[in-house]
Amino acid sequence: MKAVKGYTKHDYTMICKEEGGEVFSFASIDEAAGYFSMFGHEVPINVALDGILNDTNCDWIVFDDGSVIFKYYGSGYDGNIINEMIEKGCRI
Repeated sequence: MKAVKGYTKHDYTMICKEEGGEVFSFASIDEAAGYFSMFGHEVPINVALDGILNDTNCDWIVFDDGSVIFKYYGSGYDGNIINEMIEKGCRI
């Protein structure tokens, strides 16, 4: 989903952390789509891009500068991919 006008990356990050979640940051939607694709058992990139842009549970948020954050609350996603994102330094 696109970021709500007036909300910053910091705002979303702080809300997520207050709710007990973790936040992962990506420089571009293409980088984020690579991980999204892996969560969907290697879905095509165009499907991953659509999934990020049309996310209804607000886990994936796209900002005007093209960057993306992923809000993770500890379940519902492949732990191996989460660990890879941690190792690559995506967690903020």
